Amino acid sequence: MRLKHVFTLLTVAVFAGTMLFGEECPFHNKKGAPPADGKTAIVHCSNLPKPGKTIKLTDGNEFAWQFADKVKLGPNVLKVTIKDLNKLDTKNYVIKATLDMPSMKGAHSSGSKELVLNKKGDFVAPMDFVMRGDWEVCIEIFYKDQPLLNGKYTLSL
Repeated sequence: MRLKHVFTLLTVAVFAGTMLFGEECPFHNKKGAPPADGKTAIVHCSNLPKPGKTIKLTDGNEFAWQFADKVKLGPNVLKVTIKDLNKLDTKNYVIKATLDMPSMKGAHSSGSKELVLNKKGDFVAPMDFVMRGDWEVCIEIFYKDQPLLNGKYTLSL
């Protein structure tokens, strides 16, 4: 009987600690400290405009993001297009994305996925929407290991 109470108290303590000290965005923690893997963190996660809109990057190029088809339950392809205005090699870009439900942080997270450059020159990755509700797409863009953008967009399914 005592073991059951101890287990219950430990579970509540772990849950409370996660809620108080959990991550605000997959790419940085609330205090702005770099992630444990030692990579540079961008302190603020900006809000991204609607899918398909062009966004200026800090290197002078532009990018647009969208899903390949209308978002539905199950797997969907996230597509990021870099408009190379400065004649930079788009192969030197690294783009990572995370999909998660803000109301249940971490419960349905896709984890950080690196997008792959396809033959058309777009960066793509599958993202799986496992249930209806609000979802947050976080996109992080690097050029030669230099962070250019960290943004998020919330959508309802």
